[in-house]
Amino acid sequence: MRQFFVGVHRDMTTPVLTSALDDADTVLAALLHAARPLAIRELAAALGWPQARAEAAVRAAEHRPEVCGPLTLRRTPSGAHLVTAQHGRLTQAQRTALARRPGD
Repeated sequence: MRQFFVGVHRDMTTPVLTSALDDADTVLAALLHAARPLAIRELAAALGWPQARAEAAVRAAEHRPEVCGPLTLRRTPSGAHLVTAQHGRLTQAQRTALARRPGD
């Protein structure tokens, strides 16, 4: 349902905003795939984008958290970005169980 409503919202917004929201999805996917914090310049280089485009996508994800779904875009103290699970989405017990390694 989230995808449906995000799609409806995108259809009702301007093309520039729609493009930024699509780029925000790509940034989230890239950070999730990287599984480590990335600075904007690293993110832009990895995606083959100009730095301004990556910056706009990060801003869109930061200012429109509804496009992030169960993810949260976080900024590290160094200014790099990473993706984590949305706070409150998983219980502490679920997070603990997922953090265990097989055989623990």
